[in-house]
Amino acid sequence: MVIAVPLLLLALIVYLCRHHRHKPSTALLGCLAGVLLAGTAIGAGLANGAADLITSGFSALGSLFTD
Repeated sequence: MVIAVPLLLLALIVYLCRHHRHKPSTALLGCLAGVLLAGTAIGAGLANGAADLITSGFSALGSLFTD
């Protein structure tokens, strides 16, 4: 049940973006879905994976310019 609410909000965001072009309301729903998703184990895993990916990308990019 905990994961269902953020997924429903994300589905609503997709619907609003595709059919109604609501920008402020989708931004608000996106923030709300992100906060709710961050409280779950899946959200924490996604956040850790994204942080590792960004860190690795910047590290690889930085190593191109150093000897």
